[in-house]
Amino acid sequence: EEPESLLTPRVVHSVRASRVLLVEGYLWECGERVQEGLTRAMRIAQESGTLVCMTLSDTSVVNKHREALWACLKGSGGGLDGSVGGGVGRKEASGLVDIVFANALEAGALTGEAEPREAALALAQHTGCMACVTDGHHGSHLAGMGSSQLVPPYWMPKGPLDTCGAGDAYAAGALYGLLRGASIRGMGYAGARVSSTVISQRGARLKMEDAQKLSEVLPMLMFEKTKLVKNQRVSL
Repeated sequence: EEPESLLTPRVVHSVRASRVLLVEGYLWECGERVQEGLTRAMRIAQESGTLVCMTLSDTSVVNKHREALWACLKGSGGGLDGSVGGGVGRKEASGLVDIVFANALEAGALTGEAEPREAALALAQHTGCMACVTDGHHGSHLAGMGSSQLVPPYWMPKGPLDTCGAGDAYAAGALYGLLRGASIRGMGYAGARVSSTVISQRGARLKMEDAQKLSEVLPMLMFEKTKLVKNQRVSL
């Protein structure tokens, strides 16, 4: 059976009709057939104007699938063509990924950069928009267009309890901010707030009351003007 058959007409329609397609790095562990289906879905999304986001998921995924991940990320540079969110622009010519999410270890493993900020800048130059690299209690680095922004972490009163799901929660918060029109810094604040809520409990799923509370408080964190700090582009 051909890999393309994984994308039923309904799936293809959903990809084309969505604002964001999120590809989990762990899916590269599912074999060549799934990988080819993912790549096709990403191309369909790109052709349809759907924002393509990818998480690196784990250093083991990076080390095992480095070539495939770079194949998705790499592409030529280009100017900005329109806005896809609060201050986030998409390049005309790039690889298949608009936004990449990673933690400091994953980003370092893929780029070879020891510093999270430099790793974020290195990843960002191969995306259509930006890279988000989380660095635990140091906060997160959001990079794009040769500049970077450090966003501090957010701590719930009871502190961290279980860090399982922290990265996915950050990505969910950041993308929520993006889709609601937040600035780059606002995306980082939203990601930090959601992630902090998840790690302050056992298990990676938000309780309904916590989700409702986040929907009330996130707008207060997200909407502030962001000015990226000028920085020289990093070449690989």
